[in-house]
Amino acid sequence: MDDKQNNNIRPINKLRSENTIRPTKIRIVNPTPKTSQRLAQQANINSKWQNKLNLLFFIVLGCLIFLLLDIFNFWQRIISGAFTWKSLTLSQIVFLFLAFVLPAIIYILLKPQIVFSIKLTVNPLTAFLCILIGFPFAYIMALINLTLSILLERIGILDNIIFFGQQLQLFPANNAIYLIVYLIMLCLIPAILIEFSLRGIILEELLLQKKQNRAIFFCAAVTGLLTFQLQGFLPYFGLGLLVSMLYLYHQSITAIILCHLSFNLTYHYLIIKISILNLNLTNSSVILIEDLIPTIIKGLIATTIFVPLFVILSQTKKINPLLDSDKIIERHSKKKEPGNKLFNLSFIALIILFIVFVII
Repeated sequence: MDDKQNNNIRPINKLRSENTIRPTKIRIVNPTPKTSQRLAQQANINSKWQNKLNLLFFIVLGCLIFLLLDIFNFWQRIISGAFTWKSLTLSQIVFLFLAFVLPAIIYILLKPQIVFSIKLTVNPLTAFLCILIGFPFAYIMALINLTLSILLERIGILDNIIFFGQQLQLFPANNAIYLIVYLIMLCLIPAILIEFSLRGIILEELLLQKKQNRAIFFCAAVTGLLTFQLQGFLPYFGLGLLVSMLYLYHQSITAIILCHLSFNLTYHYLIIKISILNLNLTNSSVILIEDLIPTIIKGLIATTIFVPLFVILSQTKKINPLLDSDKIIERHSKKKEPGNKLFNLSFIALIILFIVFVII
């Protein structure tokens, strides 16, 4: 019996031993190799470096190059003789290329994702209203600029009051071809390039780094400083405020380009060519309050037209508070990202360049 029992037990033990799971040592291997870790760290460094870059830095560099060309009389060396419409057109092309086209190309190559935030679509009614609002606003800003220049001239800060249309006088009169060149170079192309760069890129990034009011102020100040004219700063600072707010409301580059275009058309052409709108004064030494009353009335009429248009445009927002709540929060939030020191330095450098341009 003992032998039989032992024989029966042995197979059972054998089966148990076969079914028993023996513990094994598991070697834990790091799933991320050191080379991948280095690549990830390098990618983080590159992203931080890219975040510090801003378009204004490249714009200032372009303006600096343009200033050097102006100091060395680059235009007169290419086109000999007095400063004419050819010299003006050449200098305008070079300035727009160095200050806006080239910096935007470099910046987009470094940050290609910025292109996806630029919206070109616009509601036809919004586009029409944006065109309309530019006309009275340009007249209002021109009148304010004229009044300020008269006061500064009276107290001895300015030698002469502002005179509108100096650039237009360089072009041959009563010639459609020259007029088209003038309007394209002074009104159309600057409106497209400036709004694409300043509102489409700079303002979008400022809204993530600064409070909304400060972002609008800085963007408007850059718009005024880039005129590089003492008497051109105020009107385009005001335009920068207006189009920045319209951009926040409607999120469309096309809409503010149209507003900027109508502003340029009024400021650089209509108030000069249309006699009833002309603001040029022949002799500042004999200007009396009575002489300015018709102009002041025109300014009040322009304000009466501007205010309801602005109210309508501010109420007909493209952003839907229900469907696009994230965008609303982003636009009206406080600082979401740390401030960009390079932008602040570039802004100071732009102020210095503006002063140098005015002096020379």
